[in-house]
Amino acid sequence: MKYIILGIIFIWIFSKLAKFFLKTVFKQFIVNLEQQQKAHYEQQQPKKPEGSITIEKPNSQTSIKDKKGGDYVDYEIVE
Repeated sequence: MKYIILGIIFIWIFSKLAKFFLKTVFKQFIVNLEQQQKAHYEQQQPKKPEGSITIEKPNSQTSIKDKKGGDYVDYEIVE
């Protein structure tokens, strides 16, 4: 009987310690992951001064006049 009670107490203490340890490890992991994502995002997005307007032109040299329309599609009126 004494060993059963000691076993239950040991398991309860071990579970509390494991829970505390895993919380701290996962919290630190999440903080590091968020920092890496933030650094990656800031590296991808160049900072522009506030209030400036930038107009980016398309890379292709063709204008709208050069583009041809699509194929003609025959249709039927349904009543």
